[in-house]
Amino acid sequence: CGRGDSSLELSELFPSSKVMGMDFSGEMLKLSSLSIQQNKNIKFVQGNFVKMPFIEKTFDLVVCIGVTCCIHPNDIEKAISELARVTKGSIVIEIKNKLTLFYLFRKLEPIINKSKFTVYGNTAMQMERQMSKYGFKLAKIAPVFKFNFTSPNIILRFTRR
Repeated sequence: CGRGDSSLELSELFPSSKVMGMDFSGEMLKLSSLSIQQNKNIKFVQGNFVKMPFIEKTFDLVVCIGVTCCIHPNDIEKAISELARVTKGSIVIEIKNKLTLFYLFRKLEPIINKSKFTVYGNTAMQMERQMSKYGFKLAKIAPVFKFNFTSPNIILRFTRR
């Protein structure tokens, strides 16, 4: 959930729903808790995307923004299986589209800047193949930016079959 921005936005869009934000970092959870002081329908928990602290089919909707790009390719299948396990409804995933020039430049960034942060890209087809293993079908693809062929980020919505 990072700083909690998306969680806060979802709680305002759906005030009668309960919103759960999860982050690996305790420091980020402290920041996110500060952003929701008056909001009673948000809760934050610390957890790992490849082993989530929730029972099966806990959530009607799971939203993953800025998450899959941080998961090592060796762990992505486990992460997808966890998403499927905790979701009874739909999953919305934002991915870094590795079929764009933007992704290529992001991939080179650690070499250029000597950064230790790696961005892992995916394609809609890769994610669709992974999600279909767990009974989900791709319902919609939408670019985050105006032009689909250049958008570095893509939103994918999956629903249970």
